[in-house]
Amino acid sequence: IQGEENVILPYLIPFLDNIKMLHIGTHGREIEDNIKKTLRKEDFFLEKDFNCGETYKIEGNLVKFVDGSQTWENIKYYE
Repeated sequence: IQGEENVILPYLIPFLDNIKMLHIGTHGREIEDNIKKTLRKEDFFLEKDFNCGETYKIEGNLVKFVDGSQTWENIKYYE
């Protein structure tokens, strides 16, 4: 579904109550922003967020992300 994350995610909303964690590969800043808006409304917490094209220091190493990566946790499992 590369590049179509925004199209697919709304169809998954009815099933998210049963999901403890989501790990999503992203393919564009607009997609990343839309996923954030959608999942925050569904009570998911953004655990890790690496944006497309950015460099991050991870465990002492610089890592350049071509595609992005988001890890989300369902808040209801942590209450």
